[in-house]
Amino acid sequence: ALETARANRRRLKLRNVRFARGSLLAPLPRRLTSKVAVVVANVPYVPPRLADAFKAAFPEGTAIGPGEDGLDLVRELASGAREYLIRGGFLVLQLAGFQWTTLAAELLALGYAAPELQEQSGNAPVVGRVAWPS
Repeated sequence: ALETARANRRRLKLRNVRFARGSLLAPLPRRLTSKVAVVVANVPYVPPRLADAFKAAFPEGTAIGPGEDGLDLVRELASGAREYLIRGGFLVLQLAGFQWTTLAAELLALGYAAPELQEQSGNAPVVGRVAWPS
């Protein structure tokens, strides 16, 4: 993933993008507390019960999320991102469309605003963003 991201940074000629290897937000330095405007993530989220249907579509370990509903990593990220996001900052996530209802309630309970979702196209994943209140 880092190799692809670095190649994209070169291709797009971006200079203000840095990468760090680690689990979720662990690589972020403490000095970024309350200073990050956007956290974008595409962590594994597919429920384990659908593993057979996705086996051929994705490399092993990249799509099937932990937990009964596949959202345990997403929950961990959403919880941890609150510490780093500025007021009015955004958490941007990709999930299956049917997962957003469940996660939306949990995000509200964590203090985020209601998710704003892209229009869904068939069974395609749905990208949504949630704001950390300003």
